[in-house]
Amino acid sequence: MDVNLKHVGFVLMVMALAQIAIGFVAKDQVNTLKLAQLPPSCHTGNDPSTCSVLKDSVDLHVVALWAISVGLFAMGAHLAFFAGKEGDAVEAEKRKMITAMKKIAAKTEGDEKFEILLKGLDEAEQKVMIAVREQDGIKQNTLYIRAGLSKTKLSFVLTDLEKRGLVRKMPEGKTNRVHLNRAV
Repeated sequence: MDVNLKHVGFVLMVMALAQIAIGFVAKDQVNTLKLAQLPPSCHTGNDPSTCSVLKDSVDLHVVALWAISVGLFAMGAHLAFFAGKEGDAVEAEKRKMITAMKKIAAKTEGDEKFEILLKGLDEAEQKVMIAVREQDGIKQNTLYIRAGLSKTKLSFVLTDLEKRGLVRKMPEGKTNRVHLNRAV
């Protein structure tokens, strides 16, 4: 279940504001009840603040309701404006990790496929494929040294690998650059 913390925060803020409004109504109701219990000589009209008994009394349940409301509002504001950003950063980090894991899995899968491909080739072809994979776009005159083959043998091997669609030669001046085909 994916919970949007911003929405939860805004809901908490609205609830806190409603609670504060209820607190004012509750205070008026409590004062009205107290006025009904006190003698008329204690206050002037319906103004409870003129009564010395009510002026000095603190209604703990109303104060507690306001304190809870302020705390709820603060928590809602934090969720609405700050926690979402932390969540976004965590989600971005998760996406980076998943991308990195997919790259590692693809490389590992590619390595396994390449190893299987090499098993179907003779020793000279394997040397050439490994050297080209290590340095894609290697010059042909460097490749014969790396693979440990003569220029003639390398030419025959490259022609055969090119016919199979494993490598491609790209002319460059008096030599060729050898590349692996993307499918490999």
